[in-house]
Amino acid sequence: SMVINVYNQPLADAGPDQELCATYVTDLAGNIPLGTATGLWTMDASHVQPSVALLNSPTSYDTEVRDLVEGTYRLVWTVSNGTCTTATDTLVIKIYDQPVSNAGPDQIICEEFTTVLAGSTPLGTASGLWTIDNNFGNPTQILFYDAIDSNATASNFQEGTYQLIWTLSNGVCPVSIDTVVLTNYKLPTANFNIGDRICFEQCIEANNLSYVQSPYTIESYQWLINGVPEAATATFDGIFCFPDTGLYSLLLIVETDRGCVDTSDVESTVTVMSLPIANFSYVPEEGITELLEIQLTDESIDAESVHYNFGDGMETDSLNPIYWYTNYGTYEITEVVVNADGCRDTIVKKIEIKTNDNLFVPNAFTPNGDGSNDVFYPVERGVDAKYFNLYVFNRWGQLIYESHDPSEGWDGLHKTKQVKTGVYVWKLSYYSNDKQKSIEKIGHVNLLR
Repeated sequence: SMVINVYNQPLADAGPDQELCATYVTDLAGNIPLGTATGLWTMDASHVQPSVALLNSPTSYDTEVRDLVEGTYRLVWTVSNGTCTTATDTLVIKIYDQPVSNAGPDQIICEEFTTVLAGSTPLGTASGLWTIDNNFGNPTQILFYDAIDSNATASNFQEGTYQLIWTLSNGVCPVSIDTVVLTNYKLPTANFNIGDRICFEQCIEANNLSYVQSPYTIESYQWLINGVPEAATATFDGIFCFPDTGLYSLLLIVETDRGCVDTSDVESTVTVMSLPIANFSYVPEEGITELLEIQLTDESIDAESVHYNFGDGMETDSLNPIYWYTNYGTYEITEVVVNADGCRDTIVKKIEIKTNDNLFVPNAFTPNGDGSNDVFYPVERGVDAKYFNLYVFNRWGQLIYESHDPSEGWDGLHKTKQVKTGVYVWKLSYYSNDKQKSIEKIGHVNLLR
């Protein structure tokens, strides 16, 4: 006998292509093999698959395929029947992940024309697009440079509030949108002025010239001193007392109630100059009595000028003055010195003056018209003016001046003419009320010009 097998030519239909969103398991829908035909699902070896997908039953036309990931898969449905030519058809499955949009944190910008956006990066096959929210009252239209870039640059901002939309699309998945709010505020202007030189141990005050347009207000002030930030304050504090000599650079940073910050354009420099050091000594140091000459000697450092106040109403600018007190007591001698930069220092020393005779005769005077020590006369106290007599003689014994009034002295003239520099003899007689007797004295006075 003979067996004759007859086979129908098979047909293969892999079913419609599929596009799925966030679906990673699907049922296939190939045609049912007829008669003696059989079918087999395989992965298309000519195509790079996103992953190794698992087929539950490769010979079943409607098998389940799983472990899919985002990407494009190509599966082949092959139907065979005996000696007939096999039939094949290819199924394309596209898987898309559901995108999730994030437009980034809301932004506060301060008088900026442009800003860089911070949307979430599209993943996989997703794509993004920046647009302006036309349902919001944006002050101006915004221009995007490369609107599909998550970090696109947006420009044409003016003062006010804007809403921008970051839209993510991915195949058949629903689009995902998120909105970012950008508010553009006015910048403040940080500014001040201040002097450029002070003496050590002095303070200097800056004037606040900072401002911001209404309705904004400045709520924070911060100084940078030589680049080092000081603590911020709610009000302007511009008083500086620097700890040492040298140069100090100042910058001011201000911040508004909207968080906008500005730094002063110009760095101001203050020079803190060194002080002179005041000091003096006097002799004798002890046993000083009324009318006794005291020699003061300046011992200051870096002083250009010196001024003394003797504490009894008398003052002088002489460097090393000779002085005497007419009344006993405790006095304060104050020396004030000034250096070339105009900085000053002061020292005060107490001096005790004891009681003594009631008349003192200087041993020199300088009748040069400078207003200091121009007249020779005894310094007296308790002298009876009715018995006062002062005579001055030249070296030949010639009387050239006489006075009978303690308040009048010799001005270095004889018959309206100036006498020569030199040593002159004086003779003095007076009645001392303290000692209740007449006293006579003779001495010398040196006339200097």
